[in-house]
Amino acid sequence: MKTNQGARDSRLTHAPMAALTLASVLGVAAQFILTNPASARQYQFSTVAGQPGAWGWEDGRTNTCGFNNPNAMVVDAQGNIYVADSLNHLLRIITPAGDVRTVAGRLLSDDGTGHHEAEPGDGVGPEAHFYYPAGLAINGAGFVVVADAWHHTLRLVTPEGRVTTLAGLALHYGHADGAGVFARFDDPTGLAADAAGNIFVADQGSHTIRMVSQDGQVTTVAGGAYQPGSADGSALQARFFHPTGLAFDRAGNLYIADRRNNVIRKLTPDGQVSTVAGLAGSPGHADGQGATARFFYPGGVAVDHAGNLLVTDDMSHVIRLITPAGMVSTVGGIPWAGDWADGVAAYSRFYCSFGLTMDTDGSLLIADSGNHVIRRGTLLPNPRLGLRFEASRPRLQIEGAPDTVVVVEYRTALDDAAGWQYLDSCWLGGGTGLVTDEDAGLVPQRFYRLRPE
Repeated sequence: MKTNQGARDSRLTHAPMAALTLASVLGVAAQFILTNPASARQYQFSTVAGQPGAWGWEDGRTNTCGFNNPNAMVVDAQGNIYVADSLNHLLRIITPAGDVRTVAGRLLSDDGTGHHEAEPGDGVGPEAHFYYPAGLAINGAGFVVVADAWHHTLRLVTPEGRVTTLAGLALHYGHADGAGVFARFDDPTGLAADAAGNIFVADQGSHTIRMVSQDGQVTTVAGGAYQPGSADGSALQARFFHPTGLAFDRAGNLYIADRRNNVIRKLTPDGQVSTVAGLAGSPGHADGQGATARFFYPGGVAVDHAGNLLVTDDMSHVIRLITPAGMVSTVGGIPWAGDWADGVAAYSRFYCSFGLTMDTDGSLLIADSGNHVIRRGTLLPNPRLGLRFEASRPRLQIEGAPDTVVVVEYRTALDDAAGWQYLDSCWLGGGTGLVTDEDAGLVPQRFYRLRPE
């Protein structure tokens, strides 16, 4: 996993004391520095609900239920997780007690494969029909809004499971602003609610970002209808190419997973679009700063409590993190290694993950679509670096999450052109570990930092 080479270092509060102690023992002015940039955060990934690698549609407990290509989630004020179960054409709910049930929609094929004729219709529970629900949000009234992608509509769902069409006309795709059924969408996918309860829509097929007020009035806020491109600039002059995931930060900036451009974009409250990370037209996988990073069909985006962006990099099967400064790192999975495995950071595996959102406790929820499960990423405490002596030899004492691996790196000066060098890896079996630097007394000073393996 690559780290933020240019991040500002965070000195240990006891660094001057460490230098003084080392000088008295070794006659050198060694200094200890710990860098914990946000890009070095470690997540423990676990499976919340579903059967890994096996699609299904059963309700029940989280460990016995089934999903089929879940693509989006949203969490309500009570901690219920709503899931757009896309190829089952259902809206599901996972309760805090661990029960999974179907809120609305109906399986339209006996074998669960999703091959059927589209059947538009509002109603309560199984009376309502969805056709590949792909995005979810909660509006100002607390109701769930569903991007019913292949019906080309937005649907409104009450807690009792009553479904009505908020905007668009089922099976009539296109691009038109207006109220209710007079509006037209083309494969609406990602949804996000602003602070006023308006719903923003990634209208994937028309390459635009739309806004739907609570009374169903639809307007285009960014992009040009059926004009794919990658131009930054003022909102309606900017261009997108199949935008998908959306998420707001606390300042009201809207972040957009611009899928076919393979970049992450930002729409500010004053209507300016810029590229946060990635390079349009250059798919791949690379960590790094801003335009040096590479994505391959990013699907979803979320904003954590610290203002970092989390991204599902769909086709490279990994989870990415982007700091507010634009540094991109991989925090889950290994590029191109599509599979399923729970674990920490690179020990986890994902398969074509798409949607993601933040839970009420600050953890990350991931729709691991290709594995047919819902996953959770729990942020582990940053490892800490200290100093101890054994027979007058300095040793680095590391504390962190049990059963994780950290890498110790060093350099001889903060402006060293060679950058950080590998010293050793340390397994924190019981939450602690020790590393010895045999060359610590051979140089005037020594700087250290930790990063996840």
